[in-house]
Amino acid sequence: MKLCVGHAVTLTGTLLGLVLLYFATYVMPLVRMIFTLMAFFALWYFPHTMFHFIVGKLLGVNFSYYFVGRSGLRRLIKSVGKIPIPLLGIKIDRNSFDKVVKWKKRIMFLSGVFASMFLPILCLVVPQPYPYNMVILVIVFGNIVFTLPTSYLVGDIWKARGVKD
Repeated sequence: MKLCVGHAVTLTGTLLGLVLLYFATYVMPLVRMIFTLMAFFALWYFPHTMFHFIVGKLLGVNFSYYFVGRSGLRRLIKSVGKIPIPLLGIKIDRNSFDKVVKWKKRIMFLSGVFASMFLPILCLVVPQPYPYNMVILVIVFGNIVFTLPTSYLVGDIWKARGVKD
């Protein structure tokens, strides 16, 4: 899909997550938790490629288009490959990528995984009654605990480690 369409999708999804967090403070507790969980997903999924693009452009990397693909988790967990979970990705322009120094390439790769790990922490600012607060806390920090090792093995951290000049 064209870059402008991909930008619209990632920006809309990210803004949706932030709007859900805002309105979550005005609804009853069960709906608040549902809104917060939806916001978690939006803030985990949509900013990832947007951060790759923003950081990459700032560091001199160009991109060709967005695409819908499959997660690298399928290499780690065979059963994940059978579940049709769409992954929004962005195609790196190889000409510009090859001209960028190694540390800039690494930062560009790492920006997506850090967005997916740390933006969902915003979900903790919505006050939740017990036990909903514990559910949100476990999901937010569980995301970090799960993402760090899996990204190291098959994701953006793995890609950043493998960058060559």
